Amino acid sequence: MEARCTENSKSLEVLMEEKDYLLQAYNVTKSAREDFQRILNGHEKLKSHLESYKNDLELRELELEKREAVNENKRKMLAEELEQVEEVIDADEERLLRYNIGDDVFNAVTSAIKKLNENYQRGKYKFSELWNAKEERKATVAEGIGWLLEEWNREMQATNDLASSNAQEKTSTSGTSQETDKLD
Repeated sequence: MEARCTENSKSLEVLMEEKDYLLQAYNVTKSAREDFQRILNGHEKLKSHLESYKNDLELRELELEKREAVNENKRKMLAEELEQVEEVIDADEERLLRYNIGDDVFNAVTSAIKKLNENYQRGKYKFSELWNAKEERKATVAEGIGWLLEEWNREMQATNDLASSNAQEKTSTSGTSQETDKLD
């Protein structure tokens, strides 16, 4: 009986050790499963947060595309308005120019410019630009024609002054010769 008792106690000890080993393995497995579940939950939470952020970004992208389209339309409308304003300014400038220099001169200059553009359409010849140095920009057609008229007027005035001074010299020299004739 004692032998049986020792045998049963040894077998009980072995069983207890196996039970402890299995319990420890179970606890490790349970802990690993809980860690895995925590990691999986964190991953799902992060995935859902990233998907939400992605959706927000896609909505912002759509909104930006809409705004860009609206801005492009506004830009086109402003460009058209600017062209209309420039056409009105050009028309007003043309009317003022015609009024100041006359229709004949205006028509002659514009037809000459049109002929030059027709003859040199291909860009073989480059034209100089008339530059407004005071305002540091290209001069308008009106400014160019005004400058040409000023130059022409100066030239005409110089020619007239020269002609009148020559005429005065002739009259003064002929007048002195007539007086000397009278004295003789």
